[in-house]
Amino acid sequence: MARKPRGSTEAVQQARVLLDSTQNAEHLRIAQAVLLPLQGLSLAQAAEIIGRDRFWVSRARNRFMRGEPVPSQHGGRRQALVSIEDELRLVKLAVAQPTVYPYEAKPVRAKLSELLHERTGAIPSASTLTSLLDRVAPLIILGAQGSHLLRLSHSLSQLWRLEQALADREGRTWP
Repeated sequence: MARKPRGSTEAVQQARVLLDSTQNAEHLRIAQAVLLPLQGLSLAQAAEIIGRDRFWVSRARNRFMRGEPVPSQHGGRRQALVSIEDELRLVKLAVAQPTVYPYEAKPVRAKLSELLHERTGAIPSASTLTSLLDRVAPLIILGAQGSHLLRLSHSLSQLWRLEQALADREGRTWP
């Protein structure tokens, strides 16, 4: 037979305050994980109501009662070197690098690596450059991949250099 759930009065009060005041679904689930077992429900029953498994309910209850913070969300761009807007700007600068003759230009990946190194202070890996190019490519050409940008870089550089010249003439910044 399972043990009866325990909870300090302080933890129960904090959970009730959290339940009443939160606007975050994850905090609501945590407050429910603390309070539902104290109402006589098993962890499995509480998990079914909350929509998580009973192991999550147990971990959430214990973390809350120990006073630990809610774990951060997974996914997203938490470890991004630069914002997506800056990525687009850096790729455009790498492709449209100023040269007198197109063959004097550095390869796009080398120039992009150099720009990222200047910006962040860290030398980016080849996989970082590939991921960056793959993220930015659809923003430039619908349905494109990073390899498409590399193949079309000469044409794009001519187009963007013309855009840059027009922006300079009009007194705007580019990109």
